[in-house]
This record gives sequence, C-alpha cells and structure tokens, in this order.
Amino acid sequence: MLIITILAGVISIRFDAKSTAIFGLIGGFATPFLLSTGSGNYVGLLSYMLMLNLGVLYISIYKKWSLLSWLAFGITSLTALASVWETEGDFVVLAILYASFFVIYSIVPFINEIRGKKERLNKASVFLFWANFIVAILSFLALFEHYGIELIYYAVVTIILAGYLLIYASILAKKNVLLKNLFYIVLAQSIALLLVTPAFIFAGSSLTIVWAVESLMLLWIATKSNEKTYGLFALFAFGITVLRYLIFDMVDSHIYMETLPYIKSLAVTSLFVIGSLFAGYQLLKKSQLNFKYISSDMVKLTLFLLTFIGAYLVSTLLSLLLTELYDWHLFSIISMLLIALFAFLLQKSLYAKKVYILFTIFIGLMILNFINNIFNISSQNSIISLLNFVVFMAVVGFIYTLAFKESKITIANQQLPNLMLGAGVGLLFIFLNVEVYHLVKLYSPLATKFAMTLLWILFGISLFVYGIKKNIKISKIVGTVLIFIAILKAFFVDLANLDSIYRIVLFLILGAILFGLSYFYQKNKEVVR
Repeated sequence: MLIITILAGVISIRFDAKSTAIFGLIGGFATPFLLSTGSGNYVGLLSYMLMLNLGVLYISIYKKWSLLSWLAFGITSLTALASVWETEGDFVVLAILYASFFVIYSIVPFINEIRGKKERLNKASVFLFWANFIVAILSFLALFEHYGIELIYYAVVTIILAGYLLIYASILAKKNVLLKNLFYIVLAQSIALLLVTPAFIFAGSSLTIVWAVESLMLLWIATKSNEKTYGLFALFAFGITVLRYLIFDMVDSHIYMETLPYIKSLAVTSLFVIGSLFAGYQLLKKSQLNFKYISSDMVKLTLFLLTFIGAYLVSTLLSLLLTELYDWHLFSIISMLLIALFAFLLQKSLYAKKVYILFTIFIGLMILNFINNIFNISSQNSIISLLNFVVFMAVVGFIYTLAFKESKITIANQQLPNLMLGAGVGLLFIFLNVEVYHLVKLYSPLATKFAMTLLWILFGISLFVYGIKKNIKISKIVGTVLIFIAILKAFFVDLANLDSIYRIVLFLILGAILFGLSYFYQKNKEVVR
C-alpha cells in the first residue's frame, strides 16, 4: 500500500491531480488500521506515518495543496496523541518520531515561500505552522507524563526545538527570501518555545524575570516585522507576566518570606518587570506598529501607566518596609518626596494632560498623609513632626506650581488655583494649632490658651498684610475676622484662666500688635479701600 501511495503522489504531481493525492493519502493512512492485528505496535504505526508525511513534504515542494497538508497533519497528530498512552519502553523512539513530525510540519507550510515561488503568505499555512507547534508541545507533555519523567527535563526538549527554529530562521535570513516576515514568524515560534521553557526550569521571581524579558523580545520582533499578530502575542505575554508578578511576587511572597529577603527579591523582580514595560513603551514610541484590535495610542498609554504607577507603588512599598524594618520613623517624609519626584516625572512626560487626574490623586495622598500626621503628632518626635510639615508644604507647593498654578478649572465660580491656595493656608493653620498646643503643653500647660490666642492673632495679621500687598480681598477679610475672634477669645476666655503675669504679658502683646496693625492700616489706607 505504501508503494501505491507513493505512485499516487507521483501521478498527482505529474498531472496536477489534487484529488488523486488526497485519495492516495487517505488509503495510505487507512491501511494500517484496516489490516491491524491488534498487536499494539504503535511505534511501527508512527514510523509508517513518518514515511507518509515525508511524502507529503515531497509533494509540497511542487504543489501548494493546503487540504492535503492539513489532512495528513490532522490524522498524524490524533494518532500520535492517542497512541502514546498505550506504549511501553519506547520513550526515546517516540521522542524522535515526535521531533520528526514537528520538523516536517514546520517546513511543509512554507516550502514554496522558501523556494521563492510565493510572494504572499497563506493564512492556512501560518495556522498549520502554529497548530504544529501546539501539537508538538502537547505530544511531548503527554510522553513525559506517561513515562513519569520529571518535567524539568522537558526543558531540554523545548530548548532543542527552539534551537532548531533559530537555525531555521537564520537560514531564512541568509537566503534573503522574498517574504521577510517569514523570518519573524519562525523566530516568534522559537521565542514562544523559550517562553514555555522557563516554567519547567525556574520558579518564583526568576520565572517572572525571564517572562518579562521574553515579552519584551516578542514586542521587539513585532515592531521590527510590523506584524500585528505578534504585537498581540507580546501584549498577552506582558499581561501574564504582570499578573504573575502581582499575585506571586508581590502578595504571595510577602506572606511567606521574611522582610529583608522579600525586599531584595521584590526590588530585583520589579526592576526587570517595570523596566521591560518601560522599554516596551519606548519601542512603541519609535515604531509605526498598529495592533489589530487595539489602538496603538491606547497600548502606549497603558504601558506608560503600568510603568509609572508600578514604579511609584513599588518605591512606596519598599520605603515602608525598610523604614519599618530599621525603625527609622521617616516613611511619611520619604513617601512625600517620592510623590514630588513622580509628579515631576509625570509633568515631563507626554501624558501630563491626558492623565491630569494623577496630580489630583497625589494631592489627595498628601492630605491623607497630613491627616495621619495630625492624629499621631502626640507620639512623634517634635523635630520629625516639624520636618514632616515642612516637607508637606514644600511638596504641595511644588505640585501646585507644576500642575495647578496656571489651571483654568473653576469650582463653584472659583478658580482651582485659588481654592488650592486657600486649602493650603487652612492646612497650615490647623498644623500650627496642633503643633503649638503640644509644644506649649509639654513645657507650660497653663499657657496653652494664651499661646493659641497669640498664634491666631499672628496668623490673622499675616493674612491681612498678605491680602493688602497682593490686593486679595478674601485674604484681608479672613485675616480681619481671625484677629477679631482672637481678641474676643483673649478678653472673655483667656483672661479668666491666666495668672497675673500672663495677663500683663497678654495685654502688652495685644497692645503692641493692635498699635502696629493700626499704623500699617493708616499707611496703606488707599490699598485697603
């Protein structure tokens, strides 16, 4: 029957008779099943099929008959996958047979393109190439599973197959074939095998790092070949990498690892993962690659946000863990400085206007930080507390200058910059009240009310003077009201609770302040009006 099948193949080529080749092939594949004695010689069966598939390869050199190729591939694949479970002691022979099938159907789809007979890739051929890849992976997995061999040795198989594909791709490059994309198709499959391989060799963060690098390599191939499909594969690989990074390297490892080893592992892994995302973003910035179902701009924005937000969150988390580990009590300050750094980087990026909301989020985080410091001020060192506030005001002012100073946004008919400036003044007033209260209470508890009144008067004067100098009506009004409230508090609350010496001091200070304020008012009367 093998001779008849060969003869049918030769006749089909000679007379361009596809049907003759197909019927001959069906007869060739059907013969061993029809004449089976039930002995279970599956190695002999697959060896016979190997010869038939070599005949398909020979026919493919002369004729581009996709149906014939798919038919032979389908029957061979089903037989190989089904028969492996019935074999015993044939591991090496089966491995050679599976590798042979893989090699044949990596060549069959593109043999005409390689010989320069075709200038356009056939989708059916590309699908056959990748179907062969999937079947090879499954066949070898079934083989290793059936014979109970550790999967770490499976990596040897994937590396050998990837090496073969790399040689295949290099030959295509040297032949200077008409279809340049064919080189990238074969190269992409070799990288796909290399993506699979680390799962059998590495564990933990090492696997995440390898996947991150390989995802970047796949995206590089996509940009060089301008092939949309490979771009999607690269995005899928990035997605799997980021998902593994979040679940296993950030959350799961934190539960089971000690703090210092976890910090080291997270720092290294984050460097590669976030670095690969940033490198991918840079590649797309310089490329004209268009993705099939997603806009290129959206992909670039997503990669930028993943890089930016990921770097910020990891930096903040590492700072928190380090400060807790060494009991530095500086996390609040470091976190605010990180916000300033990332706000600056965001302002310098191409997406500052598109993701303007991030500046608002940064301000929100700063306010939460401020509130936390207010609630914990009694348990903090005074110098640390004061430094916290100085850094807070500096960073808020920095972000305000970067993003909001020239903003035209209005809320309730008020310009956003003015509202933010007013909120900053309010936070300053709250902090000074809390800080002065705790400081005075620490050294002279009886003088706390007196100190608070004095603070209110000085703060009110500052607002009033600033309002006159800058001609800001609301500042003058708030300053005047605060001074008036402080004076009423001094006469009706403080005097009744102060010793004689404090009363005299309070009167002298109030008198000096009111005299100075009156003088300033007369001097700037026209401005005040």
